[in-house]
Amino acid sequence: MLINTDFVNYAPNSSGSEASNVVASLIATGYDVTPFSDLSAASIAQVTEINRALVVPELEVAAATSLFDSLGPAAVSEIRAFVQGGGVLVTMADAGGDGIALVNALFGWRTSESATTSSTYSQTDGVHAAAFRTAPLSLAAVNRTLAVSVASLPPGGTAIYANGDAAAVTA
Repeated sequence: MLINTDFVNYAPNSSGSEASNVVASLIATGYDVTPFSDLSAASIAQVTEINRALVVPELEVAAATSLFDSLGPAAVSEIRAFVQGGGVLVTMADAGGDGIALVNALFGWRTSESATTSSTYSQTDGVHAAAFRTAPLSLAAVNRTLAVSVASLPPGGTAIYANGDAAAVTA
């Protein structure tokens, strides 16, 4: 999980630190967390080699374009190869659209935020990933849940939890 304080709010003893809260939540639910701050291709390769998911918390400190530019072409290639090889990239949406902007920059997509909001997102018929087969059938929208427009997903993109055109979880 990215903890580079040039981009994310990471302060382990602060309840207002989104990145720290994500680390604590993942650990509390039984996941191992490998924190990293080095954005070099070698570091990204090392982190993605030993983890099934690469987590980028809310980019509260700097914009997605700044993170993308800091990664450099070789690190971007490592992330693309990781995802294309079956790895999971988790980004956190924010009101500024940085989570979506990062994914768009990394993969050349044009996904957009949904104008629709919902209090509940239901698992879709398109769920085939083993990771979601035993997951809850619906998710309640929590504070500041922002959704991606299903219509803007790239070819092969799948809404995992959605309500109409608003997808809270995609693959």
